Amino acid sequence: MNEDNNLTIDGTLTSVSQTSTVQSDIDFSLENTSIVANGHGTNRNKSCGICGKEPGKKIARWVRCDRCSLWFHISCVGVSKKQFEFIKENDNDEWTCKVCKKGGSMVSNRVSWGEFCSEEELRVAIDTIYIEIVSWTKNLMLLPRGRSGKDFILELTRLINLFVYSTPWQNIAISLVHIFVPLMLQKPAIKSKAKVNSQYLSSRLEMWKMGDLEGLMAQSREIQKRARKELASRTTNTPYSALIP
Repeated sequence: MNEDNNLTIDGTLTSVSQTSTVQSDIDFSLENTSIVANGHGTNRNKSCGICGKEPGKKIARWVRCDRCSLWFHISCVGVSKKQFEFIKENDNDEWTCKVCKKGGSMVSNRVSWGEFCSEEELRVAIDTIYIEIVSWTKNLMLLPRGRSGKDFILELTRLINLFVYSTPWQNIAISLVHIFVPLMLQKPAIKSKAKVNSQYLSSRLEMWKMGDLEGLMAQSREIQKRARKELASRTTNTPYSALIP
């Protein structure tokens, strides 16, 4: 906790229009919580990680996530005054916001994720995947509603924040976004239903959480193989007259 009561409050890319979706989903438990919290945020150059508002003249209570170092109004993240006081008095413990919790083993203060232990190692993997992905047949699902869709948005937001703010992941965060979207949103089948798509997305988010890029690519390659066969079959069975403009 800062002795002069001046906090460094990191901002976020989340817009006000996104607030209702993200805010309702943020889950703050007091387990494994470490937040240096102070009720006098005075840095006018930064903003709340949820609502995007900057500190004003009115005194507000803020809490900080130890992984992403973003600061939040307690009212924006559902932390009661009683919980805030508890966190404030136990600032030696660790506290993590839900966005970072969804990142699993990808920790923002160092480049370590699954079996990847360095930026260089991970960059090689990302570049190899990207080169393959750009040649894929178009086969993306609409973002499912419900929990899986919201978890997708939370993780995408977290990855972008790793780029926006000064973290060790800044150099590769946007590259991760480039592979994250197509890996997560591959339709398991051309005519797959929304419920099935949601189940696949939830499973993939868990694989992503553990850094299992190899497993995600293996699944995507099988899907792409089936998609190409289906498209080839449709083209073969289409009457010639239907192909004439």
